Amino acid sequence: MKNLQALLLLTGLLLTHPTLSAQESASQHPVGITATVQDGQLGFLVPIWVTDQFSIAPALSMSIASSIGGEYGIGIVPRYYLRREKVSPFVGLRAAALLFRSNIGGAIDSINTTDIVVGGTFGADYFFDQQFAVGIELQGNLTFSDENSLRFNNPGQTNFNTASAIFISIYF
Repeated sequence: MKNLQALLLLTGLLLTHPTLSAQESASQHPVGITATVQDGQLGFLVPIWVTDQFSIAPALSMSIASSIGGEYGIGIVPRYYLRREKVSPFVGLRAAALLFRSNIGGAIDSINTTDIVVGGTFGADYFFDQQFAVGIELQGNLTFSDENSLRFNNPGQTNFNTASAIFISIYF
């Protein structure tokens, strides 16, 4: 639980940091919405351009089965763009807390787990224009599993895995 609190605190600090409100980006569309597909699950990002080459995005995901419980993800995704052109390659980081909350049984029987994922990313956005882009991202992730979690088949341990994601972004 301390890892989750630290991640939430870091996310809050990054979102309220003065450089975000004092943005001096040349971009006419500094904020967007991104839909991602990864491992068959949908997620959402809110990319905020801090400079012409750096963006930071809060990330959210949710999957709820009424008779079982819900899985929630909250994270942060900073990206540094190597160049801003029609095809814009980037490197970045991805940090998230993945929470599972059970609806089965009472408070004693329920299973509540929190897994932490931290990783590096490399990818590219293809900008059709300043307001619409599609992209792909390759990831290398370290996962820190909750001792009661079977999400990564290694309860209480650390794993390394690779992953990929595709996404569509619209900027306002």
